[in-house]
Amino acid sequence: MNIKTICIGAIGVLFLSACSTKSDISTTQINSYKFNSNQDYSSSITRQFKQNDDKESNISYEKDINLSKYLNKKVGRDCSGLVTLINNENNELYFSSKELDNFYDKHGRKSQALFNMYKAENKIAFDEPKLGDLVFFNNTTKGTRKLKENRITHVGIVDKIEPNGTVTFLHNVNGKNIRSVMNLKYKNTHKLNGKKINAYITRCNNTSCLVSNKFAGFGKIDKSLNIKY
Repeated sequence: MNIKTICIGAIGVLFLSACSTKSDISTTQINSYKFNSNQDYSSSITRQFKQNDDKESNISYEKDINLSKYLNKKVGRDCSGLVTLINNENNELYFSSKELDNFYDKHGRKSQALFNMYKAENKIAFDEPKLGDLVFFNNTTKGTRKLKENRITHVGIVDKIEPNGTVTFLHNVNGKNIRSVMNLKYKNTHKLNGKKINAYITRCNNTSCLVSNKFAGFGKIDKSLNIKY
């Protein structure tokens, strides 16, 4: 085993626990939720992070957000915790906690609840990301990586998009906030011309463990964000 293989394995171990914790809700609460992924919620639920003025309620507007201040810091605890922290510090940019409670499934994972909510509102896309969008991944934890069904287990925030299609996203790995890269044009490529374009998100010896092959969709937001990089 060479040094490169050892390093990749070590990185993989970090990702395995990146967002394995469930949200802090009781079993009673989880069992009381009746979210049905096939139900159409798009006509009945309106996100509340637009301006409150009725005359402007359907107008998207720009917002400055500094994601760099979270980088390399141990705040947020896990992936959904980081999103929650940024959400709370930016006037519920991504969700309202009260609304999100309706989208937990029996497993009680917050990243899955976020995905369920965005899917119900027809705001999951698989291309053309923009700055500030959420990015979801499935089956990235030790307990889910061999499942046949897809479960959302990780979430990050898009904070840079390069001309070649490489997306940089901020996320929490093992309690620390880092940036990783993903390029869906080269799903099975770790490095292109010596530059990393797809990070490993779970430990294994093949390309199935690249972020590009665990990608589950972008959570589209209504606001146009100016990311401070």
